[in-house]
Amino acid sequence: MMHICAMNIKYFICLLCLTSLIVSCKSPEEIYAEAETAYNAKDYKKAIELFKEAAEDSVTEAQYRLGECYYNGIGVNKDLKEATMWFLTAAEAGHVKAQNIIGLCFELGKGVDQDFAQAVKWFTKAAKNGHVISQLHLAECYANGKGAIQDYKIAAEWYAKAAEQNNIEAIVKLAECYLEGKGVNRDYKIACEWLSKAAEQNNKGAQLKLGRCYYIGLGVNRDYTKAIYWFKKLADEGDPTAQLYIGECYFNGNGVEKNESTAVNWFEKSANNGCNEAKAILGKCYIEGTGVVADTTKATPLLLDAANNNDVLAQFYLANVYLYYTPKKNAKKAVYWLKKAATKGNVDAQYNLAICYENGVGTKKDYTQAAKWYNKAVAQGHTDAKYNLAICFLEGTGVEKNFDTAEELLIDAANEGSTDAKNLLDILYQEEDDGVSEEETIVEEEI
Repeated sequence: MMHICAMNIKYFICLLCLTSLIVSCKSPEEIYAEAETAYNAKDYKKAIELFKEAAEDSVTEAQYRLGECYYNGIGVNKDLKEATMWFLTAAEAGHVKAQNIIGLCFELGKGVDQDFAQAVKWFTKAAKNGHVISQLHLAECYANGKGAIQDYKIAAEWYAKAAEQNNIEAIVKLAECYLEGKGVNRDYKIACEWLSKAAEQNNKGAQLKLGRCYYIGLGVNRDYTKAIYWFKKLADEGDPTAQLYIGECYFNGNGVEKNESTAVNWFEKSANNGCNEAKAILGKCYIEGTGVVADTTKATPLLLDAANNNDVLAQFYLANVYLYYTPKKNAKKAVYWLKKAATKGNVDAQYNLAICYENGVGTKKDYTQAAKWYNKAVAQGHTDAKYNLAICFLEGTGVEKNFDTAEELLIDAANEGSTDAKNLLDILYQEEDDGVSEEETIVEEEI
């Protein structure tokens, strides 16, 4: 009896050892699977233990997942250095997601020293393995010259690869490449095709750009109805730029019946949402009484706000308010804003500033400065500036006298419809004819 009992105990011990051996013989992949089960059951402590065991047995997915846990502080204290160590281990073993995330870590300097060259290295590996986010990031690195020599052609190639995988951001970036001719031949038609893909997937930036293309006929036939369709989708959601465009459509009667009051309503919505250009246009409406009752007290704060935010049109209109529309005119303030707008290339501001210098309005008379600003306006084709600069050359005010230059300017201005330039040319040519006649008379008398 004792012998039988001893035999049973020995058998039981052997069975336990065998069971333990079977348990300990689980493959690393099975351990990883158990880790995922624990993780999904929110037993993060057990998951971490199992992820680590599988990771140490070279299961790359476990290495990546363990890196994620350390990166996000799930089941362990957040530790970016530990996270990047596991990401790098998995990346070096060819794990594509790990290659992407370690690239991001190097790009952002998270858990490692920031190193754009290393970021490009890992983005390239993941991108070549088809990882769409890495393709996008790699394109950005080449576009911005971060970690690689700036190369728009390579950037466009990677944008294209990501776009072909329907990455919306890449689609929009690729469209921009075709719009601007960066890395590809400029092709507005292809740009619009890509914008349409993104716009139809509700990308707001693409919808706005596509609306603009239809509005001006860029890459597509001009179609105000389609432009309004895209603008309206955004405008109803409060997009200030789209609201501005809708206002312009009503203001000019493009695609809708012209209605200045409705236009002003849209300009107000856009201005209230922070669009400086809308503030400038709305201010002009209040100055001129277009679509609203004229009211410079409403125009001035709108224009001042936009002008202080560097809107050139607002600066020009505000200068006009100080010159012509306020009860207490302030020519010095007008010149201040004209200078700002003129310096930024506003041709009307350049012309008006020249007049101020020529006549000493809001500043000391300075014919040299007047000629300088007339010349800048002339370079942009301003007809009246051509006429005024011609007079400067005829009289030698601010420039040396030069009849030939004056004549060229007057001919240009006359051809552009300036009656003053035409009349002055007639007078000058008449004087030349009179001079020739006198000389001929003297010659005849001598003979």
